[in-house]
Amino acid sequence: DHMVRGRKPKHFEQAPHLLTQFSPIEQWEAYRTLYARLLVSRGLEERCSVVVSGVPSAFLHAVVCTNLAIVASRSVPVLLVDACLKNPQLHSLLQISNGCGLSEVLRGQRKWEDCVQREVLPGLNILSAGSWSKDAAAYLHTEQMEGLLQEACQSHALVLVDTPPVCDSPDALLVGRYTSGVLLVVWKNVAKCADIQQTVSRLNDACIPILGSVLVSKTRR
Repeated sequence: DHMVRGRKPKHFEQAPHLLTQFSPIEQWEAYRTLYARLLVSRGLEERCSVVVSGVPSAFLHAVVCTNLAIVASRSVPVLLVDACLKNPQLHSLLQISNGCGLSEVLRGQRKWEDCVQREVLPGLNILSAGSWSKDAAAYLHTEQMEGLLQEACQSHALVLVDTPPVCDSPDALLVGRYTSGVLLVVWKNVAKCADIQQTVSRLNDACIPILGSVLVSKTRR
């Protein structure tokens, strides 16, 4: 089966669940609907990459980004990129290595193809964050990042990039310029209106399209 079987890290215990073979069909259908809406979003036919960012900083965007990648990879090749360089989550979620990743690519130490962990699930490749350094973060707005996304789109139908929240870091804005736009993950009853408004304002000022938003609730097992 094309599903994740591993357990979630502790900090995800009260977050939206990672899709598994035991997940209710309603959860799968919700992400299938989200993916379908992305497919008809403006600009997605020109650039196959999408940034996923959250409001507020609670790592929920990592769960949503991963679940969206899991669903999309059932039909097309997908690359999932962890651009949360300082506080990466995707490798923990999927229980994979974080030894070589985006940081090493941006610093010019490795080629991105050499750091990609292939077929983590059928059709799903992962580029983890790699080792943290301020130098790597400074390269997010350069031709290295732009070139990576352009090349990745040649071999993948969809590239999903998990980034820190816009209110916490400029990284989503820096990466978003090279993508079709941003999908916002909003934590219901936790995200403040001021943070949402500030996020939207910063994206609009940077001329980065908002492709949609996902409202998630805090859940318990």
